[in-house]
Amino acid sequence: MFTSTILPFDLTQFANPPDHSIYRKMARVNAGLTTLIVTSVGLLLFMNSFYRSNDTNVDLNQLSDSVVDKLYNRLKNDPSLHSRDLKQTEARLPAPEPSRRGFSITEWWQASAILKWDWEKPYEYTCKNVSTAGNWYMCQDKPFTIAKPCLVYSFGIYRNWDFDNHMRSMGCEVHSFDPSIKSEDHVKENGVVFHKIGLAGFDDDKFEARRDFYVRHKQYWKMRRLSTIKKELGHEERSLDILKMDVEGHEWLVLKDLLETGMLTTVKQFLIEWHLFTDFPKRADYIGFLKAYDAMKKLGMVTFKHQFHHRIFDESKLRLQADAGYVNTLFDQGQ
Repeated sequence: MFTSTILPFDLTQFANPPDHSIYRKMARVNAGLTTLIVTSVGLLLFMNSFYRSNDTNVDLNQLSDSVVDKLYNRLKNDPSLHSRDLKQTEARLPAPEPSRRGFSITEWWQASAILKWDWEKPYEYTCKNVSTAGNWYMCQDKPFTIAKPCLVYSFGIYRNWDFDNHMRSMGCEVHSFDPSIKSEDHVKENGVVFHKIGLAGFDDDKFEARRDFYVRHKQYWKMRRLSTIKKELGHEERSLDILKMDVEGHEWLVLKDLLETGMLTTVKQFLIEWHLFTDFPKRADYIGFLKAYDAMKKLGMVTFKHQFHHRIFDESKLRLQADAGYVNTLFDQGQ
């Protein structure tokens, strides 16, 4: 499937060949087919090594020319694309840097294309025991198994408590966070602890919320970094069996903070909904998001599950929303 656009020539040129020896024509066709076969096998071998499940150190900024070229052309020819600007992808491909194979990611659309590709390519870890928890998934393979005593943080509830209730039914200590709903801090009958707090890359008691589907009127929220929350709840010395996050585009700044504070290294499974909206976050920040995402992968986070909710790659209506589940292959079970 990744072969046609890298062929050195178009095989249709042989439909009406010039009038010369049949042997010369046959030789040209054979040479073309040989090149096609060799190219296909070579690319398949490369992609197999690129996608192998134990490869956790893929540098998204140094993808090979052929992979990035295929990616851009795939996006360009996607039926969902309607932007004339994005349809000129091939003409806008940056030149490879002479010092290495691969393209320099310099524009927002390139960064978003790589992220989109990573949220739909084959899983990096094949989980043999995937189970559901509400509308989320978790991996129950050893050594990632979730079992008592387990600690779960769930950010972003709105009206759906299915995940939180399920994790509580498994015997986990569950803390749920959402500053947008009207409920104050309380403990549910089943033991789930609710906190009217939002997750951020900073601490702020009066953060003015962005207006969106969930926030129709002016609201001021109490926001906390994950490191601050763990300290306030007395969990500084405990790891998180599951960190679930659905925070409507704010996850990118949170991810940066998790990397800077080292919080991700104490997370066994990371469940998140990624968002790239038309007007939020700022497209000028996409390259930084890609670098943070790459850094997250280098910490051992590999996909075992992902699915798209929205996949609109139109410059004027851009909307990418994808749920993704990661297991931490470098997680220290002794934590």
